[in-house]
Amino acid sequence: MTETVVALSGKEGKRERRKREEESYAWKGKSKGA
Repeated sequence: MTETVVALSGKEGKRERRKREEESYAWKGKSKGA
């Protein structure tokens, strides 16, 4: 949990969060069968 907090505080964390969000959207799309 701490690693996530530290990552979100930095620029690199922003990129990591965006990447994670994209993966989340892709996963949701797959689950819907899109």
